Amino acid sequence: MPPRAASAAGASCSGRGWLPHHPAAALHAALAGRGRRAPAVEAAAARPFGSAPAKVVYIPHLLSPHDFAAVQSEARKLQPQLREELNCIAKGRLGCYLPPSSAAVAVFSSRDLAEQLTTRLRSALPLSLSDFPIELRQYPKGAEMPWHLDEQLFKEPQWEMIFTIDNTSDSRTEWRDAEGLPHSVWTEPNSLLAVEAEGWEHRVVPSTRGSRTILKLAYATTTAKLPAFDANLTREASTPRAPRPMALPLRAAVAPGHAASGRSAARRAPGAVAVPLMPSLEAHQRVGNSSGPCSRCGSAQRRRQQRPAAAAAQAAPSSQPGAEDGDWDPTELLSVMASTRSYAQLAALVESQRAALLGSPLCVYALLHAVQLRDTISDEKLGHGSLASEGQVLQQLELVEGLLEQLCDAAEAQVGALPLPSQAALALALAQLDYYHAPTYAAIAAAVTAELAEKQPPQQQQQQQQQEQQGGGAAGVSAGPPRAAALAALPAALVPGVLLSLCVAFSLNGHHDEQLLEELAAQAVAFRGASPEPGPLISMAAALLDLQAYCPALVGAAADAVLAQQAAEGGGGGGARGEGAGALGADEVVSLLLCVAFFRVPAPAFVELALQPSPPTTPPPPRQSFAADPKGVLELEPQTLGRLWKALLLLAAQGTRPPPELLELFALVQEAEPDALLLGSARGAVGAEDAAAVAAAAPELAAQWADAGLLAPADMLRALEAMGCALQRRAALPLPPPLAPLEAGEDGAPPAALVDLYVTLPDGRAAAVLVLDESRYCHSPPGRLRGGAAVEVLVLQGLGLAVLPLPLAEWQALGGDAQLQARYLRARLDAAAGGARAAAA
Repeated sequence: MPPRAASAAGASCSGRGWLPHHPAAALHAALAGRGRRAPAVEAAAARPFGSAPAKVVYIPHLLSPHDFAAVQSEARKLQPQLREELNCIAKGRLGCYLPPSSAAVAVFSSRDLAEQLTTRLRSALPLSLSDFPIELRQYPKGAEMPWHLDEQLFKEPQWEMIFTIDNTSDSRTEWRDAEGLPHSVWTEPNSLLAVEAEGWEHRVVPSTRGSRTILKLAYATTTAKLPAFDANLTREASTPRAPRPMALPLRAAVAPGHAASGRSAARRAPGAVAVPLMPSLEAHQRVGNSSGPCSRCGSAQRRRQQRPAAAAAQAAPSSQPGAEDGDWDPTELLSVMASTRSYAQLAALVESQRAALLGSPLCVYALLHAVQLRDTISDEKLGHGSLASEGQVLQQLELVEGLLEQLCDAAEAQVGALPLPSQAALALALAQLDYYHAPTYAAIAAAVTAELAEKQPPQQQQQQQQQEQQGGGAAGVSAGPPRAAALAALPAALVPGVLLSLCVAFSLNGHHDEQLLEELAAQAVAFRGASPEPGPLISMAAALLDLQAYCPALVGAAADAVLAQQAAEGGGGGGARGEGAGALGADEVVSLLLCVAFFRVPAPAFVELALQPSPPTTPPPPRQSFAADPKGVLELEPQTLGRLWKALLLLAAQGTRPPPELLELFALVQEAEPDALLLGSARGAVGAEDAAAVAAAAPELAAQWADAGLLAPADMLRALEAMGCALQRRAALPLPPPLAPLEAGEDGAPPAALVDLYVTLPDGRAAAVLVLDESRYCHSPPGRLRGGAAVEVLVLQGLGLAVLPLPLAEWQALGGDAQLQARYLRARLDAAAGGARAAAA
């Protein structure tokens, strides 16, 4: 199961992202009139029985419809748990463990299935499901796995099973047989690709569209294990961390039993963040990991014994010649700093050169270098492999956290002396490390705001804009707000990157500084003519929406830039969603639509460009709307699809009616994948399966879940029911008038507004429940909702519902006191009832 690179040592995966689950292939069949054809079984799986057994076998239609549906349902429930894998040769893949109590584990533990596989794989001994945890994995667009061999975990080679749950991608799995002949297959849903460990080299080719969701499990003929089995149960995974007021504790990433809540560092536009559910934590606890797994890399580097972080920190000074001399000049010190290859070495250098590093701007460059080391956190020496125990991981994380806090404390006093691009780089570096240090962000905000306060003289600004237009910048752009002199002094190509870096950095770490964000938005509009590309403006608007920073002028400038790009490309096939070189991606168009709707920016031409189908003209106009591209809509990532639906609902509340073709598509999506269009957020609530897992868990484990706040949603909902409130999950509500039902005679039923958790108040009024964890709030100022939650509130209010917000932090602060909890909920219900009366009026 752990891959062993066939030609090169495994490279670490970096970055994190929300793992998408695409609408079922049935949606494509509904449009095309037929489903995908199942690929033929490859020759390697169809060899004559007298020949040598194949090491790779493809088996379509493995499970019964009932069992396959159970596996699909389990995969959907675990979508919020998926995290990008670390320390693996796969690139961009995400995964998590299945809980032992899951329905999928029961399906693959079946004796009948084991006997069937024993026969079809021509195994000399009976096969059975091994006790290595089953993994749910997904390959998003662009994810891949290079040529490799799977590492042997048992005394007899196990069979690695890749069971495909969903596949809307064009990725194929390739392998070479014993004669070196190539084979390839597109794995259809409900198919199994079996690979014998240490058998044939194989790889997963990167996809150009869609995604592929699989289960990875192992069947073995023996329970006798090799050392590699245990080595692969103690490994680090990518885990988001819960925020704290001043700095985020890195140790929370692996502390067992703690909630994994956080934000995607790769996110450019707001999106919901799910809270882990109980059963998955049970599996993670079993393998000493509180989140999703990293891929099991079988390289020799990864399997070697690791030194504890503290020992590395002590040994590091001796590995840096002259580290204690104390007479390095800044250039030499920067050179030595750049040569450090681990956090332990960097910490040792900082300790030996405290005065030189912590008392000068060099501490900022040490922080920037720390970003380059973020992939080495699992190995204190070379940056490959994983630490041997959870204790070593915690020790390493404590070392990193202490180093970052020390450097941030020093950088706070040095920020004002940095040039503007370095200030932006520092803010983004901390966001990339997912490390929040409130004083440093406050210092960066103050320094940048002061630097942008000095404006360029109007005459110089006019001359600069004329030069930009002559040099290929956007034409026909008005003068706009005054430009900051500090930005005007930079190369024109650098300005959008500086502004975007600052917006994204403050968004990712949830730091809202009104004065700074207003100035950044104004400067983006002022420098609109420097570049004809709308992409940076859209990304900035999405980042500011995530912080609820009011920026209608920026959103309007982004919409104008899209229209200008559309006009400039003429008949070249570009436009909002065309194929031209400057064409926007669907995610960018949806982000801008959501910003237009949320901030109520009058941009009818852009909305029509994005939504309305093209009229029949010759030649066709250079644009492609969502309504004109049904297949493209169905291939959107679920998060993007959900944001597009919310944008339509907000626009409808403002009187904009989407085209019927688009509503028909959403009706198809909702029929096949209702969760993709779910409104509201009770994802932190514990369901029936989770309640059963809690009841069956050991007291110590249940107490850890309670301390982490994972039981609080269920406690709140039970308390609401005890007070006479009727709760309903997946409530379907009628759409507002601009989204009225399809006219009589049209095929299909209209989509409904599907609300995750709906409560009928004691007086009969209706309210949508929002369970809000810390990830739904900014770090600074406390209590400020992030844009994703604010969008939810506006959408629900537009449907005529009151909103009952239930912040987990407030509930936990009550300390389990039943009387205080009852008074708290009563006050919340009274406030929601007032909102319901206002909505009804």
